[in-house]
Amino acid sequence: MVKWWRSALQDTPRNIMNTKDTYESMEVGSHIQVMQDTFGHLRTKPDERHQGFVIFAVGEGGERIVLKDGFDDVDGSPWFHSEMQELIWNDLYTSPGVYKFVGFYETDSENNGKFVGQATEIDIS
Repeated sequence: MVKWWRSALQDTPRNIMNTKDTYESMEVGSHIQVMQDTFGHLRTKPDERHQGFVIFAVGEGGERIVLKDGFDDVDGSPWFHSEMQELIWNDLYTSPGVYKFVGFYETDSENNGKFVGQATEIDIS
């Protein structure tokens, strides 16, 4: 007796793409367009500067996590959060501890964002 799933697999066309193939075949341009279409309303405007802070921790094993941010006028933009991850994963912050970055999140005329400021370690002992 042939198991039902074996016969189903045998009848499945071989040209069906799996999920990995689907994403690998996605063009970069279309990915950018999907991001813009989905989250574009959250993106900061070009040539803007937002003042705030980020409190983050670096663990014993090197893991990092944002504990709180004070950029209240930046509405959950995935570009903003991606830049924030780049900030906390910077090689300057390798010692375990809690840090507070104070400064600005700014975008240029092409809407590329970056954090400008300074982080200092917070004494939690």
